[in-house]
Parts: sequence; structure tokens; C-alpha cells
Amino acid sequence: MPRPIKILEPTKPYNMLIKVSQFEKLTAIAEHMQKTSLEQVAVADIIRDAIDVYLSAIEEEDEN
Repeated sequence: MPRPIKILEPTKPYNMLIKVSQFEKLTAIAEHMQKTSLEQVAVADIIRDAIDVYLSAIEEEDEN
């Protein structure tokens, strides 16, 4: 079964290196979120969401 399409825009793959402790925390958060959600939640989903929040904050800061 193929992976579900989660991003409805053009994408670009990017590999990144993070600390094991960061990954473990994100994994625990993803597992908790998945238990309360009707869809799969992956560490990558959390990272993408965090990037969106960061970019929004930067854009808002630039407007002021």
C-alpha cells in the first residue's frame, strides 16, 4: 500500500540530522497524537508543522 498523500503542494526532499534525544521526544509525541487522531502521525508531520509555525512567526514579525 503506498504512502498517503499528506502535502497537497509541490515538495522537495531534505535529509536532516537531529539529536537522538530530540527524535525520541518527537516519537513519543507522535505516538500520543496518533492515539487521539483518526490518521497516522509521524515525526516528519510534527517537524513540518513546527516549521510552518516558525515561518508564520517570522512573517508576522517582519510585518510589524
